[in-house]
Amino acid sequence: MKIISGEVDFAREAPSLAKMPLYKENEEKGGYHVPIFKMQVTPTDIHLNLTHKDAAWRKVVRDIRFRKALNMALDRSEIIDAIYYGFAKPSEALDSTLNLEEANRLLDEMGMKKGADGYRQGPDGKKFTIPFEIAPMVPDIVPLAELVVEMWGKLGLHVTMKTIDSGLWGTRNVANELKATIIWTHTPLWYAGDVGQGFWGPLWDRWWRTNGKEGEEPPQEVKELYKLINEVLVSSPEDAIQAYDKVLNHIGQHYWYFIHIQDVQQPIIANAKLGNIPKKGLALAVALSAETFFFK
Repeated sequence: MKIISGEVDFAREAPSLAKMPLYKENEEKGGYHVPIFKMQVTPTDIHLNLTHKDAAWRKVVRDIRFRKALNMALDRSEIIDAIYYGFAKPSEALDSTLNLEEANRLLDEMGMKKGADGYRQGPDGKKFTIPFEIAPMVPDIVPLAELVVEMWGKLGLHVTMKTIDSGLWGTRNVANELKATIIWTHTPLWYAGDVGQGFWGPLWDRWWRTNGKEGEEPPQEVKELYKLINEVLVSSPEDAIQAYDKVLNHIGQHYWYFIHIQDVQQPIIANAKLGNIPKKGLALAVALSAETFFFK
């Protein structure tokens, strides 16, 4: 309400593409404009916790066929149109092909038969559930989760969604209690070395960060990923981008988590009287250049 009534001179965090029609309708009356810039994150990456203590869960989600099947069931076009109004692209890090037939074949191959209720069963013979717990920290997380529940449900999987307080979400993540969640990672910022390690493998991540003193030792493939991340962090800027490509290629081969879209745009609210608002770049960089703004 403050934005559309003209009480806000500049905003980056609050504006979202979901509210673009509202912003544009009130642009002239509110005395602001709404330039669009690239985000410094992939905002709604999907994470399954591969280190959760549930043995049946581990056996299923650590099978690459399962993760590959789920990736094939994500309809990027629907996500981009419904949530991002076309201001995003399918990710190049993972295969973005929609193929429900092959996805179902992979789950059948794993032996995940359907029970009398129509849902696929885990290795313990019980209905296998993917329980998303999400915190509505940004406006697109909840609608994305709703779409994923629907899309993965087409595979005969029982998928649920619960919204929890952000503080509780953080506590449960650190405690390795979340099985499935949606949160951003800094994929476009190669120098951050952030590929969601603390979300899809909390115990492995703790092992890595404590030099093996805590957490759980990861399999060799994950150690290889950590090695590639380390190479990015110690490389020169000239070499780091190429090193980061190896990180993304590794993720694309193993489906550690689901980077389903990229080049997502973010609107910024700027008072029409403000000068020195950049024309392009990252939205975060625009906000961090605020000391150069002036009122005309």
